[in-house]
Amino acid sequence: MSKSVSQDSRNRDLTKTLIVLILAAVAALIYIVSVFLAYQVFQDTRLTDPLAEIHSLYPLYYIAIALAGLSVFACVLWRVGNRCIHVLLLILFAVMLWLTPYWLTSFVRLGDSAWHVGVAMNIPQVLDGEQTVFSNYGWDYPGSFIYHYSFVKILGIQPLTYIHFYPLICTLLFVILCYALVARLFSSKVALLSMLIAIPGLHYLQLHASPHTIGALLMLTALLLLIQRGAATRIIALAVILILIIIITHPTTPLLLAIFLAAALLIGIVYSRRISGAQVALAALLIICFAGWFSWHWFHFGSPWKVGSGGIGGINQGLTPGGFEVTQEYLSGTRFIYKSIYSLNRGIYFLYAAAAILGLLYIAARTYTEKRSIGQWLSKLGGINRGEACLALSILPLLVLTFLMAERNPDLIETGLTYIILSLAVIIASVIVRLKWIDRRTVASFLMAGALFLTLSFPIVAYSIDAYSSYPSSEEAGLSFLAAEGDLEGRTVTGWNLKQLALYSQPYPNQTQFVLLYSVNSQNLDEVKPDVVVFRNTGYYYAAMRNDLSFEDNSYTRCLVTVESRRYDKVYSSPTFEVYLKDGLTATSP
Repeated sequence: MSKSVSQDSRNRDLTKTLIVLILAAVAALIYIVSVFLAYQVFQDTRLTDPLAEIHSLYPLYYIAIALAGLSVFACVLWRVGNRCIHVLLLILFAVMLWLTPYWLTSFVRLGDSAWHVGVAMNIPQVLDGEQTVFSNYGWDYPGSFIYHYSFVKILGIQPLTYIHFYPLICTLLFVILCYALVARLFSSKVALLSMLIAIPGLHYLQLHASPHTIGALLMLTALLLLIQRGAATRIIALAVILILIIIITHPTTPLLLAIFLAAALLIGIVYSRRISGAQVALAALLIICFAGWFSWHWFHFGSPWKVGSGGIGGINQGLTPGGFEVTQEYLSGTRFIYKSIYSLNRGIYFLYAAAAILGLLYIAARTYTEKRSIGQWLSKLGGINRGEACLALSILPLLVLTFLMAERNPDLIETGLTYIILSLAVIIASVIVRLKWIDRRTVASFLMAGALFLTLSFPIVAYSIDAYSSYPSSEEAGLSFLAAEGDLEGRTVTGWNLKQLALYSQPYPNQTQFVLLYSVNSQNLDEVKPDVVVFRNTGYYYAAMRNDLSFEDNSYTRCLVTVESRRYDKVYSSPTFEVYLKDGLTATSP
C-alpha cells in the first residue's frame, strides 16, 4: 500500500511539473510571436508616439508574460522542488519583462553601452595616458573596460554585436546569482518566490554593457562566496581579489558591498552574542573594502591630464550633494511628463515597502503573543531571523546612498533601487514561507493577484522611458556620418549623448570639446559658441519627458529655433538626426 501511495505521489508531482513546463513553453511561443509582430509597429510609430513601445505590444504579449508569471507561481504553489526548473522559469520570466525593449530597438537601448564599449576598444591607449575625450571613466575605473576589450578581442566579434548579446548574458548571470544567493541564505522556495516578486518590480534595471553591470555581477559573486561553508581561507582570498577588482570597476558598487558586509557583521554579533572568527573575517573584508576604495580615489582617481579631480575633494564632491531637490521631487512631485505612470511607479515601490514592514511587524507581534514577556521576546529578537534582519538593516543605508547618487544624476537612482527592491522581495517571501501562508487559499489567491498586477503593470512603467532610452538605426547612421565627415577635431560640439561617438571613430584629442545640449539654452548658446550642433529625436524626448515636462516648449525646441536663426548650415538631416555646422566648416553630405 505504501509503495502504491508513493508511486501515486510521484505521478502527481510529475504531472504538476509537466503542466508547469507546458505552460512556460506556451508562454515562450506566444512571446516570440508578440515581439515579432510588435517590432515593425514600434519602428513605424516611435518618431511620433512617446509611448510607441507600449502601444506596439499586442494583447498576445500580456498573455505571454501573465502565463510566464503563473508558471512560476504554480511552481511555488505545487512545491516543485527542482532547482533547474526554478532557474529556467525565472530566466524566461526575466527575459520577457526585462529584455523586450532590447529586442525591439533597432540600434541600442541605453546609449551608454555604445560609449562604454567604444572606450573599451581603446583602453590600451587610455591606460597609456593618451589624452582623449570620453575616456575619463575608462581611466578612473578600468576594470570593466578591460573586460569588454578582452572579450571582444578574444572572440573576434564586432563591438556592436557584443553590445546586442550582452544584455542576454547579463540577465542569465544576474538571475542565477540572485537565486543561488537567496537559496543559500534561506531556501530554494524562498528564492523562487522572492524572484517572482522582485523581477516585475525592477523597472529600471540596466543590463547594458557598463561598469555598473560588471560591478553588480562581481558583488553578487563575492557575497555568494562568503556564505559558502568550508575552505574558509581560500574563499576569503577569492573574496579579497573580487573586492579589489570591484574597486577598480565601478565607483559605487564597493559602497553597496560594504553596506551588506557591515549589516552581516552587526547582525552576526547581535545574534551570536559573541565575536567569532567569521565576524573577524567580515570585519577584515569591510576594512579592505573601505581602505581599497578610499586609496583608489586618493592615489589614482582622476585622469592624468585633469589634475585635482581625485583625493579628499573628489570623494567629498561625489558623496555630498548641494541639496536634496531631486529626492524631494521623487518623493512628492513628478520627474516624468506622464504623472499617472509616475504615480503608479511610486505606488508600486511603496507597496513593496509596506508589505515587507507589515510582514516583519506581524512576526514580531506574533512572537510577543507567544512569549508573553518582553525579556523572552527580546531574547528571540522579535522572532526575526538573521537573513531578514540583515536585509532589513541594509535597506536604510541603501536608501540614503540611492538618494545621494540621484542628486548627482537622476539616472543613477536605479543603482541602489535594484538592491532595495530585491531585499524587500526576499523579506516578503521569507515571511510568507515561514508562516506557511502559501498553503492558505485566501493568501495564495491574494499573492497570485499581486504577482499578476506587478507583471501586467511592468511594461507600462518600464517601457515608458524608451522614447529616449531606445535608439533607432537612423540615429546610428547619423553618428556614423558625424564621425566620418564631421571634421570635429579641435572643435566645440554640442548635442545629445555624443559619447556614443566613441564607438564610431578614433579617440578625439582632448582639445575637442563636447557640451551636452540640455545644459545649453538659447540665452547662453553664444557663450558656448559651438562649431557643431547635433539634434537627435531621443534628445527631444528626454528634454520633453524628463527635464522640461513639455512637448511644445523645452530646451530642445528652444535651442533648435535659436540655431536655425543663427549662421549655421544644416549638413545632415534625417527624421531623427540633424547636424548643423557653423560657416567656414565643411562636411560631405551622404
